[in-house]
Amino acid sequence: MRIGIFTDTYLPDINGVVSSIVTLKGALEDLGHQVFVITNHSGSTICREGDILRLPGIELKRLYGYKMSSPFQLTADRYIRDMNLDVIHVQTEYGVAIYGRQVARDFHIPLVYTYHTMWENYTHYFNPMELTGVEKLSRAALRSISRTYGNGGQAVIAPSQKTKEALLRYGVITPIYVVPTGLDLSRFDMTKLDPDRRQKLAKSLGLKPEDHIVLFVGRLAKEKMLEMVIDAVIQSDDEHIRLLVVGSGPDEAHYHEMARERGAGDRIIFTGRVESEDVPYYYGLADCFASASTSETQGMTYIEALATGVPALCRADPCRSSGAGTRFWRISSPRDSRGITLTMPGN
Repeated sequence: MRIGIFTDTYLPDINGVVSSIVTLKGALEDLGHQVFVITNHSGSTICREGDILRLPGIELKRLYGYKMSSPFQLTADRYIRDMNLDVIHVQTEYGVAIYGRQVARDFHIPLVYTYHTMWENYTHYFNPMELTGVEKLSRAALRSISRTYGNGGQAVIAPSQKTKEALLRYGVITPIYVVPTGLDLSRFDMTKLDPDRRQKLAKSLGLKPEDHIVLFVGRLAKEKMLEMVIDAVIQSDDEHIRLLVVGSGPDEAHYHEMARERGAGDRIIFTGRVESEDVPYYYGLADCFASASTSETQGMTYIEALATGVPALCRADPCRSSGAGTRFWRISSPRDSRGITLTMPGN
């Protein structure tokens, strides 16, 4: 088959949607399918890179460099025709994705849609003042949009049962298939990491052998509830505990300021954005992984942590079946016999 993946984010962006697309593309190609990625770039012309077609877009500097494209791309139609697509797979909801839906209608191509994001958890982007009336309207609008998008094709893919149940509540009647995002876990095999490289990383971060490392990996945004992890670390009686925050995002400055205001001192280390190939080494430094987010559709960083042998501490959420509760507890470090005790407020 010849498959066209339409997405508003792709490499070199680093996020869960991109990881999912890269894994899917590779797996489909291994099965003998030809996969085209239709995405965007911060340029004014169409750019073709082998099987990747990049449409014109504008860089959104306030949204950590993501690009936004117009859904009207008449000059791109000839490129799509030449691809002779059998299926269109839409991965996002904005300009490129809307264009993909239009192409599917105009060229009579079956459309599959993956619902990656629980948009109801993102109303703060539309309601920064947290007004009750705006919150209700925002949630209603997002449910309506999700229903429209879900019913706009031949099939919907949900990364978890939690996501499927949400779509059913929204009124999606298109067949929904639960297909978790595949992950290449081989690169998270700790036995394959270069010990010298890991040691140099620890030194560059100012970590000491006696430190207890709590790790967060992800986008620094309000829906990730990072403040709960920060508070748990600050309130700990363990003088050797350190929180290592790996990633960047729209609320990065806010969390830096929060750490300063709460007197975190050297307890919290912000790395900023790191390269994908370096991420396993950060897991390799950790005694545990922690996240308080309940906005995940699947939560790939939890799986990555477990693949490295690092315990994952999280709040109870339907997309995770581990039975994790709303309170952190004492655990043993994968690196030695020491323990960490953290307490996080309940839901």
